[in-house]
Amino acid sequence: MATVDLENDSYFSLKAETGWEFPETPAPGTFQALVDEHPDLAQVATIGCESCHGAGSLHAGSFRNRNLMKAEFTSESCQSCHDATRPTAQFHSFRRSGHANAVWSGSFQNREWTNDLQYCARCHDGKAYVYFVKADDPASGYGAFDTSPEVFNVNTHVPITCETCHEPHQGGMRKAPASSDTLAGGFNYADVSLGAGATCGDCHKYRSDGPEMVANVPITNVRWGPHYGGAMDVMLGQGAYEYDTFTPRSMAHKSQENSCAGCHMATSTTQQNILGSHSFNMSNEEGDLIEACQTCHPGISSFADIPGADYNMTGQVQPFQEEVLSLLIQLAEALPPVGQATINWQDIDNDDFDMKGAYWNYRYVYYDRSLGIHNPKYVVALLQRSITTLTGVEFEQTPDVPMEYALTQNYPNPFNPTTQIQFSIPERADVTLTIYDITGREVTQLVNESLGTGTYTATWDGRNANGQLVSSGVYLYRIQAGYFVQTKRMVFVK
Repeated sequence: MATVDLENDSYFSLKAETGWEFPETPAPGTFQALVDEHPDLAQVATIGCESCHGAGSLHAGSFRNRNLMKAEFTSESCQSCHDATRPTAQFHSFRRSGHANAVWSGSFQNREWTNDLQYCARCHDGKAYVYFVKADDPASGYGAFDTSPEVFNVNTHVPITCETCHEPHQGGMRKAPASSDTLAGGFNYADVSLGAGATCGDCHKYRSDGPEMVANVPITNVRWGPHYGGAMDVMLGQGAYEYDTFTPRSMAHKSQENSCAGCHMATSTTQQNILGSHSFNMSNEEGDLIEACQTCHPGISSFADIPGADYNMTGQVQPFQEEVLSLLIQLAEALPPVGQATINWQDIDNDDFDMKGAYWNYRYVYYDRSLGIHNPKYVVALLQRSITTLTGVEFEQTPDVPMEYALTQNYPNPFNPTTQIQFSIPERADVTLTIYDITGREVTQLVNESLGTGTYTATWDGRNANGQLVSSGVYLYRIQAGYFVQTKRMVFVK
């Protein structure tokens, strides 16, 4: 019997895919016929309403009382099936994640707007996020989420659980309304292919925009600045204070399949369900989750094996994250009180936008918590420019700013399962990077957006636009950026 992906294949989705209908009159052999004809569907056909909601005879009887059915926002129902064995022990893994810890703060109710679904409640309460997702769907049966202190408080607070991110009835990830796809500065990323990572982005983004805050919002307390955990802003290269000049950006991690989930949910070969998977953890004292990194950085055994450049001008090349940490410390020492690594926000001059912008950039990089991994070139350029603005020190080694258009040969080549395609553009341009088969038929499009000056890397996983794995053979990749057009060959092998 085939193995069903319990993470994405639900009874309802498989039923629709196969076209199978439950017979009006069940008879001996009905289930066996289902097993023979649709084995994937048969594996989940025995999971019914009562498996999760409890006995439903009263609900189904004359009372028709929905309140008689168990419908709690907990993970216990999921745990009974999804924690059976280590290879599929999602709940076992999730308990090790930061998401599993309930986070409540009295500040959620200190101001009128904080309980709105656009603010605290939607990300800090598992039930509120579901209401947020259902907000644009009147047919869902979900009304307004009551955030009055009498109803929404520490005693009724619901932590993040399986049901927060996963839609139990249709399978797959919950899909937030379009309003969630816009960052504080107005950048809409609805057209960026984020896969499962789009759900992560609903919460993991900063709630304010650097240029707007620096220009119009005075620093009045220690909380001024971007909200915590803004990985989406950093990965997309948005929301920092760029001093009215172009800042180079990295593209590789944005192009990772399923973006956030592609790296944070990779399967660890040494610490299964402790790193990666539903723990989302990338590191612990035992090691790093480098499985997803090895596609682009073959041979590494830890993050420390990924070299940077002498970005901090110490005279030696350190691991990339150490280079970024050193730049963060240099920036802190350039801010008041000068010469100390601890910044005093009360001494930041609200009328000095250069200083205020540097302070924003410090917090922007610090609270991302990845030490530049989410967007290496962008983070290094921001820190270097902020330090130069405050101190006048010019850095010799900076992120690449190309002088001409270029398309490099993909690597590895031949390849399986993925390959990297790097290209450079010296000025902002509308860029398309398209894969064709040897007959010239379009297979898929890797890039279709306006990009600024920089060197970018796109990843192809050997799949067409429908997500199907292509056949072995020769393929063409073609870039068009402004007037620049170039085509190269590559070989995919199974």
